[in-house]
Amino acid sequence: MGITCHWIDNAWNIQKRLLAYRCFNDPHTAQNIFHLMFIILEEYGLTSKIFSISFDNASANTCSIDELIRTCQPSICGKFFHIRCTCHIFNLCVQDELRSLETYIKPIRTAIHYLTTFDFSATDDDDTFDILRWWAQKKQVYLILSLMAKEILACPVSTVAVEQAFSMGGNTLDERRSTIRPENLEAQCLLNDWSRAASKAQDQDETNDDEDTEGTSGTTTGGGGTGECD
Repeated sequence: MGITCHWIDNAWNIQKRLLAYRCFNDPHTAQNIFHLMFIILEEYGLTSKIFSISFDNASANTCSIDELIRTCQPSICGKFFHIRCTCHIFNLCVQDELRSLETYIKPIRTAIHYLTTFDFSATDDDDTFDILRWWAQKKQVYLILSLMAKEILACPVSTVAVEQAFSMGGNTLDERRSTIRPENLEAQCLLNDWSRAASKAQDQDETNDDEDTEGTSGTTTGGGGTGECD
């Protein structure tokens, strides 16, 4: 089982950490999924700090939500607690439609291949809008709304981060390390993820220091945790 945690820090940078990459040999029933998740959340002291959880659309995952809501007692009575993975939903919709459009697939792929030969990477930086930077500048104006925004904007709409963790684990567990113990594999994956996050945070701190010099940033408190599981 893979679990990642997503939140927005006091400098309005979105953060992500891999919390668990754990061997799950038991049957993947709703009760077993809930039990292992609760153990992991307890290890980090997060059982009462979860605003939402993003699952893929497996039926057992969905069935475990009610038990998680009763145990974690999230805010707003858990109305925003369960977020279904958007990527899984889109994939199901696309696969269903592709079966009825099979005869048109080849010319579309040909057109896409043609378009990818051009470079569309150049963009106008003035046209970009960073919602987190906007809230960082307006948090003193909208004190309560900014705290709500921290909760909502941290919610992942897909389980992509967990899928990336599984890919990272597959790269770690190669033919030279085929006998690595599950707990050692988890430790290696968490170390790699947290090390990359620390390096990224250092770059963000340097950027925020530059913004502080220009008088465009400050500090605030609050912000909730959001989990993502697979």
